[in-house]
Amino acid sequence: MGEVRCALRDANLPAKWWPEALKYMTYAQNYTPMSRLKNPTPYELVKGVSSDVKTLQVWSCVCFAYVPEVARKDKKMSARAFLGISEDTKGYRLLDVYNNKHVVVRSVTFDSENCTSIISRLFGTEPEQLTADELNEIHSLGRVRRNEPSIPKVRTDENKAQELSESVGVKRTKRPLSVAV
Repeated sequence: MGEVRCALRDANLPAKWWPEALKYMTYAQNYTPMSRLKNPTPYELVKGVSSDVKTLQVWSCVCFAYVPEVARKDKKMSARAFLGISEDTKGYRLLDVYNNKHVVVRSVTFDSENCTSIISRLFGTEPEQLTADELNEIHSLGRVRRNEPSIPKVRTDENKAQELSESVGVKRTKRPLSVAV
């Protein structure tokens, strides 16, 4: 999960984008040769065909999506941020930073040298810090995938309150969440 944190920090994106980073880091890892598998990629082992590394780009890099003649008024290309590969259709998932929307585009030109310039304009220069709950969720995703032993959770206010009530002898019960139907 270190890759996800590094990608967020490098891109200067807020913490809410960690699921997007996780999705792409998993995709990239599946397309990367592994020495313990004697250098085939996990994708090759599952699908039986060699992986195409041309689709790998720097996560959150600036890219320019072609705007069809029907939709354009002035520009033929519009600047976007790369989020990953579309699972549903053949194309790239991009963030339209000016409208803050996801788009899927097939015709894209990448500028991997300028990864943070377009993002910094929208979100500022300092990324948000991940909360304790977000960190715990990221850690649990990594343990499930790798079957690693559990690591201690980051202490939250709820954990502190639970420990305090147990030390005093008060038994706390958690109420079930009510779900509106």
